[in-house]
Amino acid sequence: ASTSTPSDPELVQYVADRLKKLKPSKKEALLNSIGAMFQFQGGISDADKEKLLSELVKRHHIIVTENNRIRYPE
Repeated sequence: ASTSTPSDPELVQYVADRLKKLKPSKKEALLNSIGAMFQFQGGISDADKEKLLSELVKRHHIIVTENNRIRYPE
């Protein structure tokens, strides 16, 4: 089982690449997508999903608008 932390750059990049293909348009859907990516590694906690989300935002992979819509910068 992988024990990488949500701020691990490679993990963040992996999630970002997957999300760019899936393109969930709402925060809820995005968190569900992240959850699905980890279900085979024993799951991911809601806290870790939120941490990953903030890393994705911090690294400019996604933009969360004020009404929790997700945008993907070109």
